Amino acid sequence: RRQRQMCIRDRLYTAIEHITLRSQNVAGLMLKDHNLAVRGIASENAVPAVVVDGDQSTLALLDCYLTGGDPGEPAIELHSGFLLARNIKTSGYATALNAVRGHQAPSGSEIESYISHECPLILPGAVQKTLNLPIEETPKPQRPTDPGQWVSVNHFGAKGDGLTDDTEAIQKAMNAGKPVVYFQPGSYLIDRTIEVPSEVNFVNFMYCDLVAGGNLQEQEDAGTFRVSGEAEQPLVFEDLFAFERYFGAHYLVDHASTRTLVLSDLHTQVGALYFNSISGGKVFIENICCTDQFPPYRNCMTFRGQKVWARQLNPERGEPMILNDGGDLVLMGYKSEGRGVIVHTVNGGRTEVLGGVINVGRPGDAAFVSEDARVRITTASQNRHPGGYYRTAVRTIDRGHAAELEAANLPLRAGNEASAPQFVIPLYASPLDFVGD
Repeated sequence: RRQRQMCIRDRLYTAIEHITLRSQNVAGLMLKDHNLAVRGIASENAVPAVVVDGDQSTLALLDCYLTGGDPGEPAIELHSGFLLARNIKTSGYATALNAVRGHQAPSGSEIESYISHECPLILPGAVQKTLNLPIEETPKPQRPTDPGQWVSVNHFGAKGDGLTDDTEAIQKAMNAGKPVVYFQPGSYLIDRTIEVPSEVNFVNFMYCDLVAGGNLQEQEDAGTFRVSGEAEQPLVFEDLFAFERYFGAHYLVDHASTRTLVLSDLHTQVGALYFNSISGGKVFIENICCTDQFPPYRNCMTFRGQKVWARQLNPERGEPMILNDGGDLVLMGYKSEGRGVIVHTVNGGRTEVLGGVINVGRPGDAAFVSEDARVRITTASQNRHPGGYYRTAVRTIDRGHAAELEAANLPLRAGNEASAPQFVIPLYASPLDFVGD
């Protein structure tokens, strides 16, 4: 049987990387009124590799090789919607892109950089082009197959009943010298910071719950887990669902070394998730949700001097939700919700947002803020709450000069209601230089 085209219809956000599309009969990938980021797909087809249709569609298409083709067909058909394309190579097609409805399209078989819609540039020196920050692949270290290399916190007496203080038992498991530390189902009460030594390569929570003790709740600039050991192999935190008793002034992780860190499939419902007390490390994020629900409203994630690659990130209600202080952040696929700035970039930081959805925002906030920094933002809003949306899409402060990009000046997605307009930032660009550049 021949494969059918990939058809994605939803109202959230999807990020896809490194798939091969072969022998479809309509299109390799068809996007209809959805928000999607795609990177590194390979298409081997006689039909168009990518078709974008629907006035609410937004697509960030990156680093793709589209082959096969029909000499009479384009590799990419843009019927309607919004497209950012970068580093696209094709062969066998008539052209790389055919844009309908009056969109200008580049000629030839390759696309270095293309944006379907212009975005207002609010400060001089800005160029509507991506930063093209390097994108590194998330490390995928192999777990040991020998059960003797795994150790359970329950083996050292952790109860997981939500009442007993399990801090000491968990620390003993971390100090056992095994590369994999795991939790059995339950709710684990932790009341002080747990050190994660360099011998540990995996912390797998097995989707258990965490409870913050009273002492831990009061610890500002502290993590439940402190990554202090250096090692060449990345450390992976994975598979957590910490719910409503895990709140306080602390974070889940204090990254206190330059060891590469992978955060995968983690959910903190009412608590901040990450900060680093040592700069110079790499962080890879995949499928993370963090809601900072209660005072003191810590930002969900703080990156100071880090290199960060995030896929499928869901920050909510932080102030700001994400702080990039002097580092590099590439965010591909996100959904935000609630009060606060989504990404605040400061002190020469570089942030590249390549697709995502703003669901609900506080009217007095800006969705994104850049202070003496470089940012590039491609995103859309998907608001369904009357009055609950950002009036200011981007606030930029450059060497003391402030300017704002208002949502009202941006192109709108179809299906808008006056009380809840949905806007698109095709590609916002801050000035190319900044203080200290």
